[in-house]
Amino acid sequence: MIVRHGEGEHNVKNILSTDIGAICPLTEKGVCQAKDLGEMLRNEKIDIVYSSPLERTRQTTEEILRTAGQSPEVIFDE
Repeated sequence: MIVRHGEGEHNVKNILSTDIGAICPLTEKGVCQAKDLGEMLRNEKIDIVYSSPLERTRQTTEEILRTAGQSPEVIFDE
């Protein structure tokens, strides 16, 4: 399964950034999107997650897994 990050501040401000150090957190809508996906995945067995280390993708990953109640191995890979 492939998942895109939730809405980030950079989306709202029309900023394109792949800088790992950039501060581009999820918006409230983005957090809700991640929570919704976590609810949908609650009954799925997630073995491993690969994610980019960008702040918005980290936040999305963490929120999905927290909401789904799962703790698979997570690899943040540049």
